[in-house]
Amino acid sequence: MDLIHLPFFRSKEVKTGQGCGGTFLLGMGAGLLSSPCVGPVVVAILLQITAGAGVISIGSVFLASFKMFLFGVGLGFPFLMIGVFGLSLPKSGKWMRWIQWILGIFVLYFSYTYFQKSLSGWGVPDSSIPLAAFGILFLLFCLYFFLPDEWNRYVKMKKTLLLGGIILSAVGLVVLLMYNLERTNSISVVEMETKGNLSWHRIPSKAYAEGTETGKKVFIDFYADWCTNCKTFEELTQSDSALNDALQGAVLLKIKDQDPIFETYAKDPRFEELKIGLPFFVILDADGNLLYKNTDYQDTSTMIQILKQL
Repeated sequence: MDLIHLPFFRSKEVKTGQGCGGTFLLGMGAGLLSSPCVGPVVVAILLQITAGAGVISIGSVFLASFKMFLFGVGLGFPFLMIGVFGLSLPKSGKWMRWIQWILGIFVLYFSYTYFQKSLSGWGVPDSSIPLAAFGILFLLFCLYFFLPDEWNRYVKMKKTLLLGGIILSAVGLVVLLMYNLERTNSISVVEMETKGNLSWHRIPSKAYAEGTETGKKVFIDFYADWCTNCKTFEELTQSDSALNDALQGAVLLKIKDQDPIFETYAKDPRFEELKIGLPFFVILDADGNLLYKNTDYQDTSTMIQILKQL
């Protein structure tokens, strides 16, 4: 949008990078710059492959390599088309300004979605997130207009982002420290946790005892406050009537990443997925035998099917 210039590569340096070595170094630099964008996608692909494969084998390695190859092809295909048909593209002009604004709107939208997920992971209510975003924008606007008028807009924008980043980082560290202190001081043993019409055990021994006594299956939800998909599944247990009905017929156990017992489950060879990340769901029969495990919170149809089986 012609407000920020990022001179990561100077023209002289680009011209000196010739041959395969120069191309490789430019690719490494571009990879580092794009890693915040492509990193979550790459991690999601690798987690999906790891969770589906179960064990490392030649087939799983080949599948991972092939999927990463397809991802790389898809990532580079638009640039290949621009290189091949670059001369056929219309010349730059005022219409490019509209393209910049459209792309800028997309960037701002996705930035807000990540901002929303990060604050949700910290336990910030959804109703307060738009206010936080507005507060940040208001702070940046104030910083921008209070800077000296003799500075050009590029310098003012860089100084605004620098000062805003320092202020927001300091505020974020203070809030995070207070949150951790409050959380540490409020740690207590809670036997039951109620969400909507579902009651979740928080002590595994009591959940297993109830399962043995009643003959019901035990559904275990491994949960973390920072895990957005964990929170999404928690909402799904109330909004999905079929899933809610199936869970009512089982003994429910919720284990959080801060619970001491969490590490015991992470060391269990049956639950190696816990070493990768959350969410993670397990269904055991009344005798404690493993019936189901998965990291996909959207696989509710399989969960319902196993919970309904006699």
